[in-house]
Amino acid sequence: MKRMVGMSSLIFMLSVWLVGAFLVGSTLVAQEAKGSAEAPEAEVEQAYTMRCVACHGADGNSQLPDMSFTDGVWKHGSSEEDIAKIITEGVPGTAMMPFEAQLSPEEIQALAKYVRQFDPKLRGAEKPKG
Repeated sequence: MKRMVGMSSLIFMLSVWLVGAFLVGSTLVAQEAKGSAEAPEAEVEQAYTMRCVACHGADGNSQLPDMSFTDGVWKHGSSEEDIAKIITEGVPGTAMMPFEAQLSPEEIQALAKYVRQFDPKLRGAEKPKG
């Protein structure tokens, strides 16, 4: 009988420990998921700063010909798809090089969305005319 009580206590303690470990693990996973949901915005800003600012300006308002995102002129299309294609393939005969080998498709899509927000007419627009 004493042995049964000792075994029951051990099982109970083990159960409490497992439930506690599960709850702590679940909390950490939830916090990590929240952090990763917030990270892409900072990551896309960093990618833009590292790869785009030199030609397009910090606020997309480049003074170089055909490189401003704020003047409403989108020579090669203004949809996210158009911009993603330009980022992916570059524009032959211009300084715009392809970034397909340097960025993942998800990063390219995020950059395309980020770039569109510089143009006041396109900010929030779903399907702009390109």
